Amino acid sequence: MLIATYFTPSHKDMAERFVLDRWKQAGFDDCISCEVQEQDCPTATFKQPGWNECTADKIAWLSEMPMDSQPVLFVDSDVAVFAGAADMCRRILDTSNDTGEMFFQTDYVQLCTGVMLFRRTPFVLGFLELWSEFCNFTAENDQDGLHLLQSARKAVGKQGHIVSTSAVASDMWANWRGLGNETPWQGEQIDPPRTMTLWHANWCVGVEAKTKMLEQVVATHDARLAG
Repeated sequence: MLIATYFTPSHKDMAERFVLDRWKQAGFDDCISCEVQEQDCPTATFKQPGWNECTADKIAWLSEMPMDSQPVLFVDSDVAVFAGAADMCRRILDTSNDTGEMFFQTDYVQLCTGVMLFRRTPFVLGFLELWSEFCNFTAENDQDGLHLLQSARKAVGKQGHIVSTSAVASDMWANWRGLGNETPWQGEQIDPPRTMTLWHANWCVGVEAKTKMLEQVVATHDARLAG
C-alpha cells in the first residue's frame, strides 16, 4: 500500500512532520511526494489567488503515476496519519469490485479532495488527467472541479470518463467539520474519534493554525494508542 502527498514551501514542515515522518508507523509500504519549489499561492490559503492553479497541478501530478493498478492513498500535507491507516485503506478497497472507483474524505456536506484512495488503473488515471484539464480550463480548484464533474456524470449517466465516487465515514477519516462543527476551528479542544486512522486539518484557516490543530490531535491520539 502506497501513500502519496504534495506540498509547496508553505506546507513543507507539516508534510514532513505529519506525513513523511509517520507513514511507516501508519503501516504503508512506501511513500512518494511531490515538493513544489514555487509558491503559486502566496497566502497558502484556501481559494485565495494561486490556490486553484496549485490544486490543479496536484491532480495533474497524480495523473502521471504508473498504470500498475496498485492502490494509493493520497493525502494533502495538512493531514496526520496514524497506526492502522494502511489496513483501513485495504479494508475500504475490499468493499469494492469497481476498479474505476475513488474514495474521498467527507466534509459532512461534500466530498473533500484532501484525502483520496484509488487504484492506479488506466480508467482512474485517465479521469485524473481529465479532472486536471477541466480545472485548468475552468480556473476551478480541485474540489469544486470534482463536484462539477460529478454533476456532469449524473446528467450523462455512465457515459463519459467520470469515475464512481464514494465517501468514507468521518469517524475513520476525521476532520473538524466531520465532528459536526459549522464554523472554522478557533483553537478549541478537540476530542478526535477513537476509531480514526487519519486527521485532516481543513476547516482551519492558515498554516500556523493548521499546525497547532495537528499537534493537538496527534498528541491526544498518539497518547490513546500508546495507552
